Amino acid sequence: MNKSSHGLAYAAFATLAFAISTLPAAAAGGACARTTAAAKAGCGLQASSDFKYAKGICANLKSDAAKRHCLSAARDDRAEAGKLCVSQAAARKHVCAAMGPGAYDPVITPADFSTTIDNPLLPMIPGSVYVYRNLSENAEVTVTITDQTIVLAGVTCLIVHDVNRLDGVIEEDTLDYFAQHKDGSVWYFGEDTISYEDGVASTEGSWRAGLDGAKPGIVMLGVRPIGKTYRQEFLLGEAEDVARTVAVNQTVAVPAGTFNNAFETKDYTAMEPGKSEHKYYVPGIGNVLSANLASGEREELVSYVPGP
Repeated sequence: MNKSSHGLAYAAFATLAFAISTLPAAAAGGACARTTAAAKAGCGLQASSDFKYAKGICANLKSDAAKRHCLSAARDDRAEAGKLCVSQAAARKHVCAAMGPGAYDPVITPADFSTTIDNPLLPMIPGSVYVYRNLSENAEVTVTITDQTIVLAGVTCLIVHDVNRLDGVIEEDTLDYFAQHKDGSVWYFGEDTISYEDGVASTEGSWRAGLDGAKPGIVMLGVRPIGKTYRQEFLLGEAEDVARTVAVNQTVAVPAGTFNNAFETKDYTAMEPGKSEHKYYVPGIGNVLSANLASGEREELVSYVPGP
């Protein structure tokens, strides 16, 4: 759900043409491909706009040497933005290939949803508290299942409160919104988040289903065939998380315990090409581990207090 300023540097066009030409044929047409093309175009326009603003800032410097340095940095930023645009376009194409060329426009019937979330792999019992820890970053996340609700896209959703602390200081404070479909799948209807950096607060990454084209997605399937790919959220350029079911009966060891019956998914987003994390869910508890297999970074369940 990260939002960045992107662009297309001249040198990136050849790379883009090659990347798209090598993508699976299944992603070549349809609404998904058109969405990808629109996002790529918007990415380029954003980067062009950012570069022009940067040129204006550079022009306001008195020193010629400072102007040259400023413009050089601006061109470098534009080139990096171009590379990201290229890789994001390729990543979105591969998502299209995995999910099909059609539009992502789920039909939401409010009567089919409930705030009783008892999916065995992602239960949300009001009063439950989960504490996760990432030792590599000295970060701790506290997740509290509240008894509060909000109506989004006509659906009454349960509110979950997440607080992320880095070195003991609150880095992000988020309200997430969930509801369970009658087929047992748990849907994600949005989030309101406030992040803090150097004392400055930002709501970047917030979205609500039904507003500005945002659409809900599934965070845990009711029926879980291996190899299934599904969207967990969708707001183009803001929230594009996708998951794929990977394996069952996996063994994981975290401070909260050792489990040999974990269900594994691979979660990723076209917003950050090449990055992914594997999540492990245990029946009756939920998520116990999120791991980046490439870097070795782990967010582990430290303690779990079930609701009454």
